[in-house]
Amino acid sequence: MNKEIFIKLLQQRQFKAVRSILDVMNEVDIASLLSKLDDKELALAFRLIPKDKAAEVFSNIDRFIFASAFSSI
Repeated sequence: MNKEIFIKLLQQRQFKAVRSILDVMNEVDIASLLSKLDDKELALAFRLIPKDKAAEVFSNIDRFIFASAFSSI
């Protein structure tokens, strides 16, 4: 999923479209995408993740944030 398109949909409050995108993505890809968002966008997008995927996405977000923190060193 293209980050810019995803952010634009969030900003336009196209929540049904965002939820549909998140519904077909796997948990690792969602975590990767969310780890690239700022805090406000992350919080909003995370609330739109289907409940059956949210826990797995959450556990993967930490891994991506940790990896990106060390890649900048």
